[in-house]
Amino acid sequence: MDPCRSIAFCPTPFLWKFANSHAGFLFPLTPAFYAADMKCFIGHSSALEYWKLHDRIPFSESRALPNSTSTPTLCGIDSHALYKAQIINRPLHVVAATLENRRPSASIRPHVWSTGMPERSFIPISNSTYVSTPEACFLQMARGIPLVKLIVMGYELCGSYAVSPHYRKSPLIKRQPRTSIPKLKAYLGKVKGVRGSGRADKALRFMIEESASPMETALAMILCLPPSLGGFNLPKPKMNYPITTNRETNYLGDKKVLRCDLCWPEKKFALEYDSDLFHAESRKINEDSKRRTLIEAEGYHVISVTKNQIYDKAALRNIVDVSSRYLGKRIRISTQNFDSKHDELRNLLLFDTANN
Repeated sequence: MDPCRSIAFCPTPFLWKFANSHAGFLFPLTPAFYAADMKCFIGHSSALEYWKLHDRIPFSESRALPNSTSTPTLCGIDSHALYKAQIINRPLHVVAATLENRRPSASIRPHVWSTGMPERSFIPISNSTYVSTPEACFLQMARGIPLVKLIVMGYELCGSYAVSPHYRKSPLIKRQPRTSIPKLKAYLGKVKGVRGSGRADKALRFMIEESASPMETALAMILCLPPSLGGFNLPKPKMNYPITTNRETNYLGDKKVLRCDLCWPEKKFALEYDSDLFHAESRKINEDSKRRTLIEAEGYHVISVTKNQIYDKAALRNIVDVSSRYLGKRIRISTQNFDSKHDELRNLLLFDTANN
């Protein structure tokens, strides 16, 4: 069957000019054509690109799944839908059902899932184009990236931020959590034995929900990952944990909910990340001070952690030691080559531009 036998015209000449102006975004400066009767299922890093840029719409999942007629070819893709969804990095990663569907090119990279995927693993973004759900994307990525990077990805998908997939130096993107640990567990429970599911299950054990930035994620992972992965194995905190101040301790005269970046409620201990205290305006410093005073009035001990402290290996170790005392958890490192594993973790979390 000729995949281009049924052609529909996509009148978006501006799309090609815009996309071609960004290095690495491979679109021709010609009108777009696609096969109107073909379905394309986007997955892996292309699906992750989508979820960095979009919040999840409840109950939007489709029962559609790749099959033998889902042939991923350049002329079989609704490029206008990709442009509207801002999926512009290339190659485009798509999910194919059989080996016969594999037609790799510079623009498209098919991934075969011959074992099948559970229903509701995709959401539609057009009549012919589907994107893997965050849960399916997490499983797909588990096949090809190291465990620590998968954990970082999980923090982001379960958090309220995203790192731009297009502009590394741009501000963080505020997002609603696109999935949760219970949703990921439920999905992985349906794919036991599928390649990648073991690593995905392992990553879940080390993830924490509700992180609000890559630096909060880095701090939590360095503190809490096991020594075998370069961390200090401290108990997991609640991230961005809500604390309601009492009327009598709140000088504003009413109840107020404040959130702690990393909080251990049972120990009444919290770490607050100050992004750049040295360069902060006096107004922000004053507001942060009042905020900490309110939290401490509820019986919490609060320690501020700056970006410089996180990047300074010795300073961060001091934060770890102080935290361990407040948490009543002795740090025991018996892992061989811990220093090299710790340095690998720091390099990935703090110096890998893909994560920051």
